[in-house]
Amino acid sequence: MRHNSCPPNVRDTGVTLVEVAARLAHSCYRLYQFWESLREAPGEVEVIKNDLMLLTSLLRDISKDVDLSLSVTLTLEACNAKVKVSSSNVTS
Repeated sequence: MRHNSCPPNVRDTGVTLVEVAARLAHSCYRLYQFWESLREAPGEVEVIKNDLMLLTSLLRDISKDVDLSLSVTLTLEACNAKVKVSSSNVTS
């Protein structure tokens, strides 16, 4: 007899969240590939590409139910760097 500690509706929600995260990761990666195909893109596009790769990594980790600490750390560091750049542009 197999015993699971989560009620069925909680397990179903977890599976659905994992499936959605996997689909979003795939979509973000495809969007990244599109931006990557624009070889002569300005600097703003490079920023978008980096954001998409961070988001893709985070969503892929969520979909695989792995430790999120590295993905979250990288994403937060990227956000922090953008806030610093934005703050310096405002004060300049």
